[in-house]
Amino acid sequence: MTELHVWSNRPVWPQGIDRPKGSDPVPDHLNWDLWQGPVKHRPYKSGVYHTFKWRGWLDYGTGALGDMACHTVNMPFRALKLGYPTVVEAEDHSGMNKETYPLNSRIRFE
Repeated sequence: MTELHVWSNRPVWPQGIDRPKGSDPVPDHLNWDLWQGPVKHRPYKSGVYHTFKWRGWLDYGTGALGDMACHTVNMPFRALKLGYPTVVEAEDHSGMNKETYPLNSRIRFE
């Protein structure tokens, strides 16, 4: 085995974007402070973080790589008994900023 490629259709949520301006009223059924946990407080914005889209934000999720790699990369590594990588390198990405993970990336494991 000399090379293995794994890919995903993720993210299917927004990444590579800036934090939206303004705020919206917090719905009565949502404890926004509790939902945010220990991160620095940010205003509630409808449809931006809660419920599904939190994955792409640095404060709340791990982006597409953290969300899917444990499923997609794990299978070939275990099946082929490749062992642990000695090098992990981000070769390319687009849309990286201070708020969200990149829109896409290419990561090399050796």
